[in-house]
Amino acid sequence: MTYSDCGSKNVRINRLSFQPMPIIQPGNGRLSFAIAATEKLQGVIKANINIVRKVGGIGLPVSCYIVQGEKVGS
Repeated sequence: MTYSDCGSKNVRINRLSFQPMPIIQPGNGRLSFAIAATEKLQGVIKANINIVRKVGGIGLPVSCYIVQGEKVGS
């Protein structure tokens, strides 16, 4: 798994993981991360996550779909 951080320079992603890996569809998964912040975080915190699955070297975006009333994908 790879990721890029194109957000604020005040917050840095130190670790990002997803279990199980490889991702099993359909199924449940857990995304976890650790960050370092150079200033106090206040208010609403948002993150945009785009999931791209590589198949045969080609990046295919995982579309958003609804599972048990929850939006899943990117």
